[in-house]
Amino acid sequence: MRRPTLNGDQRKELLYEGLLNYAIDNGMESPNEYANSNIGTYAYKPGMGYTDWRKELLRTAMHQSYEASVSGVLHSMLRSATTIRKDWPKTPAWTVTLRA
Repeated sequence: MRRPTLNGDQRKELLYEGLLNYAIDNGMESPNEYANSNIGTYAYKPGMGYTDWRKELLRTAMHQSYEASVSGVLHSMLRSATTIRKDWPKTPAWTVTLRA
């Protein structure tokens, strides 16, 4: 079950309502003016918009794990290799470059 979360605009609306209620409860003459003048302090909107943290934290990521074991003649060859690398995702094979 997904836990409900607020996006940036919903959070701003909830905070605005709280500021408005605070102004009303304290008998201020202009509750709307108070809420409008203070909302930026509590609900600042970044220039590039809000971050969807649920999406960022729960996104699917690629994971790869490799193990290798070498023995005998091949082991001697690999010890003298200059590079051993996996060009993923370009090629599905390992590349071994041997020194002359």
